[in-house]
Amino acid sequence: MTGIRALASWLVVVYHFREYLPAAKTSYISLAADHGNLAVDLFFVLSGYVMSRSYGAWFRQSLRPSRYLVFLGLRLSRIYPLHAVVLLAFMTLEMALASRPQAGGAGHPDWSYALLSFGLIQSWGLTHEAALNVPAWSVSTEWLAYLLFPFVFRLLPDDDRSPWRQLSAILMLAAGFACASAAMGAPGIGWMKPSYCVLRCLSEFSMGVCVSALARSTTGALASAAVFTACLVALVFETQSGLPDYDAVPILFAGLIILTSSDSAYWSSPLRMRWLQWLGEASYATYISHYLVKDIVKLTLVRPGVPPQAVFPAYIAAVLVSTALLHYLVEIPSQKRIRALIGDDRLSRATLAPVSA
Repeated sequence: MTGIRALASWLVVVYHFREYLPAAKTSYISLAADHGNLAVDLFFVLSGYVMSRSYGAWFRQSLRPSRYLVFLGLRLSRIYPLHAVVLLAFMTLEMALASRPQAGGAGHPDWSYALLSFGLIQSWGLTHEAALNVPAWSVSTEWLAYLLFPFVFRLLPDDDRSPWRQLSAILMLAAGFACASAAMGAPGIGWMKPSYCVLRCLSEFSMGVCVSALARSTTGALASAAVFTACLVALVFETQSGLPDYDAVPILFAGLIILTSSDSAYWSSPLRMRWLQWLGEASYATYISHYLVKDIVKLTLVRPGVPPQAVFPAYIAAVLVSTALLHYLVEIPSQKRIRALIGDDRLSRATLAPVSA
């Protein structure tokens, strides 16, 4: 799962800088880069899976308010410090550009959007579009999923002895999401209307909760392999034909997580390579900071005389540097401090796995 998280985060990194990708437009690399935004959907399903595996036992026993508050505190320790630091950096950059119109500034920062962002509610349908640190829209919807998780977990089937219940729930959630997407007029799953973003996150997160139980069943895994293959074929067909992709993408990623969740799977060994594990552990720092890096690289390097083939490697290197700095100087220390303040060692030891952005 950590290796998958690394690959997904870097797909998003490449997606937001794909116009400078030094590859032919017909190549498989460019095809993957053009659809890198779909990695966010993988994150949502994976997040529901990880939450269920990490916290399910606690909420299966009871929904005591004390446990709920500890859970929210641990989730905040995971997502908020980096979010706040990068958002402050964005605000600083925006104010600097606003004072120098010749440098590319387009006016003063959107203070109301910044305030909503600091509250992690900017993508709850309160705004018209994403701004500032645009990828943080998913962090906002993810926070809403965390708030609802204990209740969603208790409502969805969690018995690995009845895999067909989980598979049926996943199919029903996917069908409901596709119908709602069509009813809202979504052109595709990457539609950035805030109300749709909430639907997208909560639907796929709930599917991930069901995936957690289904992945523990051999029968469920075999059934998922068949569904995964069918959805992969459907997605390729939809991509080539121009049809909406929202009916195949969520269930495709649900099947992918099930198929890769077993350590005995022959493809799990490459995903455990040390460098890939490190990228996965630091994937949130990568995801939350790459858009800021993108803006800075464009401001400093994209100019006449600088060849495009030199810009993309510089961007990748800068994202790696920002990832390492934020991961070691902000993410790990702040997470340790907040978890120490919460003081619940029993839960902390069981829930240290990074989760999607």
